[in-house]
Amino acid sequence: MLSQLWNGVLLALTPPTVIWLLVGTGVGLIVGFLPAIGAIVGVVLFLPFTYGMDLATAVVFLMAIYATGQYGDSITSILLNTPGGPGTVASCWEGYPMARRGEGARALGISTFGSMVGGLAGCVGMVTLAQPLTDMAMKIGPPEYFALGVMALALISIASRGETLKGLIMGCAGLALSFIGNDPVSGFVDRFSFGSVQLAAGVPPLSVFVGMFAVAQIIRMLKEGGSTVQEGTVPSLTIRDALSGFWDVLRYPFTVIRSIGIGIYIGILPALGVTTATITAYLIEKQYSREKEQFGKGAPSGLVAVEVSKGCCVVGDMIPTFMLGIPGSIAGAIIMAAFILHGIQPGPQFLLAGSAPYVVFAGIILAQILIVITGLPLIKAVGYVVKVPNTLIAPVLTVLCFIGAFVERNIAFDIFFMIGFGVLGYALDRLRYPLISLIIGLIIGPLVETNFHRTLARGSGSLYLLWTRPLTVAFFIITFLFLAWPYLKDLYFKLRGRVSRKAEVFEEGSDLTKTSMGEIILLGVLVLFSLVMLVDVRGYPGKIGLFPVITSYTMLALIAWRVGSMIYRRVQVVSFRWRRPWVMRDAMSWEWSVGTLLGYFLLIYGVGFLVSTAAYLMAIPLLLRYRSKLIVFILTGAVTAGVVALAKALHVVLPSPF
Repeated sequence: MLSQLWNGVLLALTPPTVIWLLVGTGVGLIVGFLPAIGAIVGVVLFLPFTYGMDLATAVVFLMAIYATGQYGDSITSILLNTPGGPGTVASCWEGYPMARRGEGARALGISTFGSMVGGLAGCVGMVTLAQPLTDMAMKIGPPEYFALGVMALALISIASRGETLKGLIMGCAGLALSFIGNDPVSGFVDRFSFGSVQLAAGVPPLSVFVGMFAVAQIIRMLKEGGSTVQEGTVPSLTIRDALSGFWDVLRYPFTVIRSIGIGIYIGILPALGVTTATITAYLIEKQYSREKEQFGKGAPSGLVAVEVSKGCCVVGDMIPTFMLGIPGSIAGAIIMAAFILHGIQPGPQFLLAGSAPYVVFAGIILAQILIVITGLPLIKAVGYVVKVPNTLIAPVLTVLCFIGAFVERNIAFDIFFMIGFGVLGYALDRLRYPLISLIIGLIIGPLVETNFHRTLARGSGSLYLLWTRPLTVAFFIITFLFLAWPYLKDLYFKLRGRVSRKAEVFEEGSDLTKTSMGEIILLGVLVLFSLVMLVDVRGYPGKIGLFPVITSYTMLALIAWRVGSMIYRRVQVVSFRWRRPWVMRDAMSWEWSVGTLLGYFLLIYGVGFLVSTAAYLMAIPLLLRYRSKLIVFILTGAVTAGVVALAKALHVVLPSPF
């Protein structure tokens, strides 16, 4: 293992990998520093550009963006009290008070060194657990993999913070989307495509990712207007002051050890993620720290716990993705998509894929080291990026999204898919339906369905193996206990004659007395989608439609449960408060945002990609009355030239007029 890892380090230090590692580090710092974007959206945006890379370089590039993006998230949390993402909320609690008393550089030093220490510890855990987990995965069969996939979907739905039932519905919707196209077992083509050539090969996953996260975020940015930093400025920082934060990390060895354990443990478990790891580490440190009275006022030990656990969990989160083929988070699902796009299925066969796994391990280790080498020197320069208005950032991100959606299959119509899923992502976010459940369902759908049919084949047409194999039964019991816990807890408090404010049986939202007409329409569309699948499946031979039928009935049952709960609680349906679409200085309504995206898409068919890109880049700032037309023209020219250079580097032929 050590010799193979060393060879991986040598291969990772070859020029192409090193260059993309450095690029990923820079991109991660920038997108992480922008709360409007964040590490996840950054990974989604640049996933399509890995097509021309080999697998190891692609994964190293994406992991560099993700790891340094999470570190970049902490910068705004510490300096501006503006979390770059949910995983860095806990960084605000001690980092911002330190910055307010003039110790911002010290706090950033803690974040920088703590993230690296946690990340390296996570890498050690990944390399150590790689072979044992692979050996275990090689011994389990299709029934266990099917049960593990179901458990992952359930746990991710449960982790949706009070939205369990909604999460389960979205998980079924993701599975249903994964059924479109070729059947993974029989090879039957044209499944649920309804004669559409664009759907014959399935729903393009990159268009779904980019749409639901990046495009939805662009719509929000254009609606909110302004810039990341509304008030205040980034304080002056010196590397000398930051180095004192390095010493703070070393001064708390027990804090570091506790946080590493928490980060790896929570990272391995599906669905919990960085947010859970950082908050758990913070609360445990607050309980055991000798500086309890300083917590909330800028306690260095609290920030050390948060940053070390975050860095460790970012890497630990990849362990089930790489070794078991089960993504435990959005980032894991996106990295898994990179594997699939390059022809390798993560899981037990990962370590058998030649030198690539060890190049990936070495690249992740180097990415952690680069956090220190490049992080602090770039902070001052990146600090000015947060002042760039959304009026200029949003159009540039839109261009990246359009290119990303196109390069997956070189089909311009995929851009339309991306816009559609962007609107869906924006709507689901407004309705508090968790996107991650739909994404995980889409990604692991083929894995779950394939192992379902293999279990059926091994059982001679029966599913008895699902309740006769110990590990499978254990997975189902764990899933049931997690799903039943809120209800069992509520029952327990009722029997004891007590009322628990957290023990609500129906957890679907913060306001249990109201819902919007938008949710009713969404549920109606899902019901219609399920019924169409049930009707269409009748024409399929054999048992090709069996799992889609089970999924459709399950989704209908969950929707009925949701609607029944609303009727039982006499939930008031709030009608649409339709406002006339508006455009004002620096902001526009979501209808206008979607309209401009569709206009950009249609213009591609008329005048080609480059001309329509230049037109869009000029139109949005001018429409929002940006004050400097010269900056708009310079930005348009620079981005258009960048698109040409990027297309040549990736050997992509941009869409021409039709």
